Amino acid sequence: MNAAMTSEYAFKVVPIITKDEITVIEFLLQYFIRDEPLNASVELIKEKDIAKNFKNYIIGLFDNGE
Repeated sequence: MNAAMTSEYAFKVVPIITKDEITVIEFLLQYFIRDEPLNASVELIKEKDIAKNFKNYIIGLFDNGE
């Protein structure tokens, strides 16, 4: 194990808290939505209001605790 790592994994899964929601949404819109293979294969990112639609979808997941 690398000395810099404090556990078996290089990442930690934690709940998203309210103050992190904007950061998470921006990350998903910038990286995941664009690079996700299924979205890329159907050229989903080329749709006109995709950022707005996904932002509303993601916010809905936060509100539902999913």
